[in-house]
Amino acid sequence: MSERGGPVLKLVNLQRSFTQGGGAIRVLRGASANIAVGEVVALTGPSGAGKSTLLQLAGLLEQPDGGEVILEGKTCSALHDNQRTRMRREKLGFVYQFHHLLPEFSARENVMLPHMLRGSRSKARQYADELLERLGVGSRKEHRPPQMSGGEQQRVAIARALVNKPILLLADEPTGNLDQENAESVFEALLEIVRDTQLSALIATHNLNLASRMDRHVALDNGILSEQR
Repeated sequence: MSERGGPVLKLVNLQRSFTQGGGAIRVLRGASANIAVGEVVALTGPSGAGKSTLLQLAGLLEQPDGGEVILEGKTCSALHDNQRTRMRREKLGFVYQFHHLLPEFSARENVMLPHMLRGSRSKARQYADELLERLGVGSRKEHRPPQMSGGEQQRVAIARALVNKPILLLADEPTGNLDQENAESVFEALLEIVRDTQLSALIATHNLNLASRMDRHVALDNGILSEQR
């Protein structure tokens, strides 16, 4: 639980620039947002607006040039690399547009791997099977990724992101690589399990229909986040 009932994630005046062609491109110009316990927030914006950069900063994969990422009341800028790695493993789950499953492992094994770093193999196996069942791919747990459809692989990737029971899920266009029918199905499965577990989530999407079904919708434009109504 976050400190004193505060937000799970607090982004404060985040700034990030990249050097290109000898000049600096300012991607984030003071982006701020809060995500409460159990809240599912949509993140939209045009291509190239910096949504992925924002998620990488929120996920402690990069450091901002300015501003703060505060996770469960803990300011993350002062953390050492090993502390950031530990916090990512214990507190955060990641889902990407491309599933990044290991092709030589079964669905179950792909899901088990993150949990096995923290607990026993038997517990990892049990919880992996539970998640795969809940996400509708329990019958595919022995199959390897090349033997599964795109929608099935993305469900496995979602299970992998949830297996360590994170407090916050960060998803970058999790249905962007799927056709409309599969995108709807995968999104509904993701939303159901997130709500059932009272997980907080920040989900980047270009799909405004999906965004409208989340608790809140923030848009990134010209490096600033604004609430959408």
